[in-house]
Amino acid sequence: MEIVVIVLAVILVAHVVLHPLRTLGCIVEVVVALVLAGAIVGILVDLAATGHHL
Repeated sequence: MEIVVIVLAVILVAHVVLHPLRTLGCIVEVVVALVLAGAIVGILVDLAATGHHL
């Protein structure tokens, strides 16, 4: 599941970077990307706390 979240975040970030902010939809994508990034950080912290590493 973690891999899916990471892949989605990478796709969203790439899309936002390649397409300049022009519409509200793009802003929403940025927010979603930030939320996913936060989820990834949380996953990494959990892995580090339990002693597992990617």
